[in-house]
Amino acid sequence: MKQRISSLIAVAAVGLMSIAPMTASAQHRHQTKEQWKEFTIGSAALGALVLLSHNGTLTTLGIGGALYSAYRYDQDRRSSDPHRRRVAAYYSRTSFTHNGHRYERRLVTKNHKKYYTFVRVR
Repeated sequence: MKQRISSLIAVAAVGLMSIAPMTASAQHRHQTKEQWKEFTIGSAALGALVLLSHNGTLTTLGIGGALYSAYRYDQDRRSSDPHRRRVAAYYSRTSFTHNGHRYERRLVTKNHKKYYTFVRVR
């Protein structure tokens, strides 16, 4: 009976090891997102706890840490969107060729906002 259980565990382990590389990227993204969520909660709790002790410096550090962690959590949450990843990959290139024409990325300012666009180059 013990041998049967150990062989089942071995088969399950091999199966999990073969699946792990396929889900590593998504799993890593999920883990970092959850870590930032935990940092947010911890920093907010620290800030609230120290606020009761009237220590302004530690309160500021705790609340600042909570705000930064919340910002990073939101960034990681957004990075799991496939459309946003495709757009980021598209604009990370400095140039590309389409139908024999070369296009280069340029920084454009319009209404006091900066954004990238691709311009056809001759």
